Amino acid sequence: MNTTTRIGCKIAANFCLLLLLLAPSYLHATDAPVLDLEFTREGNYLIAISQSGLTVYRWPELTLAKSESIEQASRLVSSVLDTPQDLHVSKYHDMITISGGPATEAGVSLSFSLPSWELKTRQQFHEDSVMATQWIDATRLLSAGMDSQISLWSPENPASSSLLSGHSKGVTAICTISDQYAVSGGLDQTIRLWNLKTLQLEKSFNHHAGSITALALQSDSGSLPLVASASEDQTVRFWQPTIGRLVRFAQLDATPLKIVWQINPEPNEKKHLIAACDDGLIRIIDSQTASVIRTIESGLTWIYSLAIHPKDEVILVGGDSNQIIRLEMNTP
Repeated sequence: MNTTTRIGCKIAANFCLLLLLLAPSYLHATDAPVLDLEFTREGNYLIAISQSGLTVYRWPELTLAKSESIEQASRLVSSVLDTPQDLHVSKYHDMITISGGPATEAGVSLSFSLPSWELKTRQQFHEDSVMATQWIDATRLLSAGMDSQISLWSPENPASSSLLSGHSKGVTAICTISDQYAVSGGLDQTIRLWNLKTLQLEKSFNHHAGSITALALQSDSGSLPLVASASEDQTVRFWQPTIGRLVRFAQLDATPLKIVWQINPEPNEKKHLIAACDDGLIRIIDSQTASVIRTIESGLTWIYSLAIHPKDEVILVGGDSNQIIRLEMNTP
């Protein structure tokens, strides 16, 4: 199938911009926003979802990886989920779950085996759209819905599922700290710590003054896990949730929509959080000082999705009209 690629290069604060426009013939719509992005473990492929389905790219060429199984999976995502909100690859990268569903009607999750893209399970544990999923281990995952519920379930045994109830409004973000703890955030402006062994709420944090938009765990934060939260109150907060501690926070001049941690910094380097904001800017935040150390124009009026390559210093953001922007970051 044909693709049209427009490439523009713009040097600003050590970033290089690459703009890709996908052909309407492949995605069947030119105005569908890219709602989520994720790399596979080795970084050889980038997976993107929109209302038109899913697209798989080879990295670093960003050429389409096409097969009948991918196209079948894409058609299923488009027809079943209505608006897919989240994709998440399993711990061992042998499965991917794509979730969403028609608003106020149902929350649906589709799990596919990788690399075959064979449908493994189709599950509906929510009465409203699923906004986020997170794998706990090789077989279990959590799904967070706009019905204010969190479901713990397994594609291997979908008949066995559990509910975590505590949020008073829709749950918009979730991340696992370990196989024992998970953190969630929602429209009720709270961050909540859950014990996955007892299925009980352990702590609730009410520091945010706006809905939670995203959560991200720093993977190498040691014995006291560090979690970042983004909110419509225009702050990013850094937590050690297992001991109930708010470490520090960054006050921004825009709303952070998506956040992701810098991958594999050198041992003595500072840990940076990357925040995509509603003014189209990417802000790089020093987690030790909670200060914005760099700001870059993404070229988008609204950023729907954010990903970072697992090995390279490369950021990707998704926007309207099937746009994917590539930002090459040189960290000092």
